Amino acid sequence: MAVTITTTSCETEDDYFLNKATAIYPAFVDNLPYETWTDWVSNATIAQTSKPYFQFKAAGGTTYQWEVEPNTNSVLPPGLSLLQNGQLSGTPTKEGLFEFTLRATSGADYDTKRFKFKVYPERSRWLRDARFGVTTHWGRFTHPAIQNSPPRDPPLNGTGTQQFEGRVTQLNAANWAQQMEAWGAGFIEFSAIWQDSYRNWISTTPTRYQLHTENRDFVDEIVAAFHARNLKVISYFCPDYRGNPACVDGTQGCTDPVKFSWTDADSNGNWGTPNLGYITELVVNKKIDGLWMDIGGASDIYGNPPINPGWLYYDKVIPVIRHHNPFFIFGVNPGVRGSFNTELKFGGTQVLYPYADFVIYESTLDSSTNAIMSSEQATPLMSKKKMAIYVSNKVTRSWGWGATTHEDPIKDPVSVNENIGLNWKAGATVSMGLPVRCDGLLLDPRFQPIMSAIGNYVTTNKAFSEDPQISLLNNTVTITTSLPARIFYTLDGTDPDENSSNVYLNPIPITRNTIIKVRTLQTGKSLGFMKQLVIEGYSTSGPVNLLLGEKPNDTLSYQEVTNLYKTVDNSRFYRGMQFTVGSAPIIITGIGRRSVGTNVTRNVIVKRYFDEYPVYSGNLLPDISSTGDYYFTDVAEIRLEAGMTYIIAIQELSNEKGIPDADRKKYYANTFTDIPYTRDLRIIQAFNLSPLGDFYPFPLDHNNKMDTVGQIVNLKYRVVSDERKYDLALGKPVRFLSGIGGSQLIPSQYIRYAINATDGNPNSYAIAGGVYANTVRVNLLSLNKINRIAFRFTPYNYATEFEIYCSTDENGSDTVLMNHYVNNKNLDFQFKFDPVLTQYVFFKSILPNAPGQEGGSMGFESIEVYCDGL
Repeated sequence: MAVTITTTSCETEDDYFLNKATAIYPAFVDNLPYETWTDWVSNATIAQTSKPYFQFKAAGGTTYQWEVEPNTNSVLPPGLSLLQNGQLSGTPTKEGLFEFTLRATSGADYDTKRFKFKVYPERSRWLRDARFGVTTHWGRFTHPAIQNSPPRDPPLNGTGTQQFEGRVTQLNAANWAQQMEAWGAGFIEFSAIWQDSYRNWISTTPTRYQLHTENRDFVDEIVAAFHARNLKVISYFCPDYRGNPACVDGTQGCTDPVKFSWTDADSNGNWGTPNLGYITELVVNKKIDGLWMDIGGASDIYGNPPINPGWLYYDKVIPVIRHHNPFFIFGVNPGVRGSFNTELKFGGTQVLYPYADFVIYESTLDSSTNAIMSSEQATPLMSKKKMAIYVSNKVTRSWGWGATTHEDPIKDPVSVNENIGLNWKAGATVSMGLPVRCDGLLLDPRFQPIMSAIGNYVTTNKAFSEDPQISLLNNTVTITTSLPARIFYTLDGTDPDENSSNVYLNPIPITRNTIIKVRTLQTGKSLGFMKQLVIEGYSTSGPVNLLLGEKPNDTLSYQEVTNLYKTVDNSRFYRGMQFTVGSAPIIITGIGRRSVGTNVTRNVIVKRYFDEYPVYSGNLLPDISSTGDYYFTDVAEIRLEAGMTYIIAIQELSNEKGIPDADRKKYYANTFTDIPYTRDLRIIQAFNLSPLGDFYPFPLDHNNKMDTVGQIVNLKYRVVSDERKYDLALGKPVRFLSGIGGSQLIPSQYIRYAINATDGNPNSYAIAGGVYANTVRVNLLSLNKINRIAFRFTPYNYATEFEIYCSTDENGSDTVLMNHYVNNKNLDFQFKFDPVLTQYVFFKSILPNAPGQEGGSMGFESIEVYCDGL
């Protein structure tokens, strides 16, 4: 039998779908190694169903030697290589269609075959480029909700389903698709299965209570209509059992393990088996394009959740997704980013990394107003894998049509569109949650004005300029585009825009470590995505300051810092610190870690605190240079703004091969109990990041975040002295209090931290939670003579009556009333007075003192304190 190569080309998506057994598995340029998948089989694991290579195959021989046939104009995809045993592996680095001829030899026989192999961008590129979509949470639960009663009487299908299908008289999927396309949407997020466990398709997965449609397959209708217009379909999928009504006593949301009946569980009492069936149906039969996995109680986020660990078998689900549709994307919802009673920030957390394809930010209720839903704003990602960013916001306070939806205030279209623009600037795609009536009418008249305004904004602005290509060769940066475009760039790490002073005209000579950031602007289009290139390897020259050293001037000495030697299992968490920049910007040129044990390459991250914006990510190299007990790496120049608070943290080791256990667990931690501050920056506390560089989940060293053990990160830096500001409050500590001398309050919502009032950034708001008539206290850190105070309330949170006091005591025992305002409707204030000696400034709100009153809970964009001419 002659040798015959049986592997087939993969030039199009259909090549794979029609020939899964033989086609080359598609490759994606996502910064991760090439990976191929087979379907899940019984007793298999993820490791057994995925392989870091593709195996070319032949028939007619025994063993084969594979090679690229010479003189055939063959080009393997850049980054991939072929082993003699026929394994194609590596990390793809370039998109495109590549052609090559392979020879397979077995003994004296051989065969050659020409292949075409397309390498795609990251799986989620279409979601990134879609920019806008519409979320429709709709189904039996839509008000008035249809519940089968009693819930434990089989069959639950029947009357409830007949009522549900009978009332859906206005759902026309073709009209939905046409309308969403007119709004500029690139996809719909549709509830295939919501929190009532009811499937909006004719499901074939056997369950005890067949909770699914019988005569109308709404998922099929949506997929057909949207695909006909080249629009994508993402299915909302909620496997969380807490919303299932199948309790023995008929109580919805029952979590009592005695009362709860595992109605659709497998033989082990788990929901993993039916959920696997549902997802398999959606991926294989329904031909949807992606899943929003709503798992707000996931154990890898919250820890020890009150749910059964067998609710979703990821080791089976992921192979099903990857094998049956390599182009399918899914994101995992980690829960809302925060709430009125917590400072924890979950939004953007990369659950199931690296398998998930997009990261989710989900809007939540703004408790400070109890009326207006805050619009979530994403930040760029720092993950190695290229992923899309998905922001889910609402036009009302409810995701779906509820009993009081018509009473809810609708957001201001101007602010909604502004938020969309800010998310686009961060590289995110926005999906707007639109409540749909129970009869299936997509656009109720009351939502027509805001959706029209959003649609006009999206269709006018969503045409974005193309991505630039940035290359460094022979100390020169070249930026190119395939079509004519203006190219804006910066070299100091700040974000470029059309007002940037740097317009690319010629190749840029590079003489120092830097971060070059680039955006393009084409005629008739909006600014494109920001691309960046980190350039390092140059030696830092010129005078620099040292945060931790022997110099006495504005520098911490070794003796001032108490170090606590730690040997704990770090599990690759980032250990570091939170700090605030002083009255002038600083530029970091080197980062140092105290030398402990084996020095190896470690990753370091710098993030802005209030919104987690990534400023820098790079590597600390071992034994490059040392100052005292610290080894330093010269890094790309990192500009940190005056008054702003940042996180810097170093990834510590866990399970690295070749490193002794004792060395893996060594790092110098700091107690952070009494850290002096310099004029240039003020260290606040220990601060750690997750192994992916997220704010959450973090290590609970002592079962309390405030007891988290971090480490002092040493810095080489220079001060931009000509930009020094004379605002005495800039970067100074701020607290929310229940009153002068009262108890400390928490922020009203995730990023509304008190310190935002003095950070010099008007885009960061400080809003207290828990008490309407609260007090904001600014600590100037020392006694100062002051004679002018300026401040600005936030647009929706201002006090209508308030007082301003000065004091030398943090509890206000000697307060001096500086001003009393009544019947206020203004946002901006600036007043002068005779000089007074003070350390603390108190802003005491008197009205409003309850929800529903004009103004809302007092919030600040900025607070400034001056000493003019003294």
